[in-house]
Amino acid sequence: VFASLCLASLAHAADYYASQTGTGSTCSDASPCTLSSAMSKATGGDTIYVRKGTYGGLTVSKSGTSSAWLTIAAYPGEVPYFSGVGVNGNYVRLDGLVSRNSQYTGFGNPYSSACAAHTAGNIQYIHCIADGNGINGIAHYCAPGVLIQQSIVAHNGAGQNSWSSGVNLYGVTGGTASNIVRETVSFDSWDSSSNHSDGSGFIVDANSEGATFFNNIGFENGGSCVRL
Repeated sequence: VFASLCLASLAHAADYYASQTGTGSTCSDASPCTLSSAMSKATGGDTIYVRKGTYGGLTVSKSGTSSAWLTIAAYPGEVPYFSGVGVNGNYVRLDGLVSRNSQYTGFGNPYSSACAAHTAGNIQYIHCIADGNGINGIAHYCAPGVLIQQSIVAHNGAGQNSWSSGVNLYGVTGGTASNIVRETVSFDSWDSSSNHSDGSGFIVDANSEGATFFNNIGFENGGSCVRL
């Protein structure tokens, strides 16, 4: 029975391929489709491979499950660039994506002031780069289950009145076992607001229940390198 269940799970998972010039309908490696087409097809357990190029902003509204994550990954050996990536779904994994020059946050889930609302949780950022974005590099608000791993966060927060940091964990829930930042570098963060209270490499901000940091590097930030 266990083997049958495993085979059924593997049979359900699918890979889709997207490119800037994609015109295919099957979203296969040989005939990629647009990213929006691939997003419309994918469900929990599936992986979307994004070919190299410069895309606009990306919003991920779909969700996976705890046993079948939705993955959006760079095509092996290639780098896709976005101007901001927002995640509104749960159990979403981003792997190898770059967000740069967004007016707002590079990567993040929806912001909720004082955590008045629970926002999307269980989001993983692996091998991602957040560079030159106007507010935070990577932000996670009012939800559990963030993993930031082997990523680079640089030159963020110079937008108008940014009040932000490189990696900003605000109101994260679930405790130290739920929220993990590991092997990530964060530098040249800036807080352009009149408060100049942030601009840290990493911050576990207000209303948070805890996070765990393993083997990270922070340097040359406008605020602290690591701030609680």
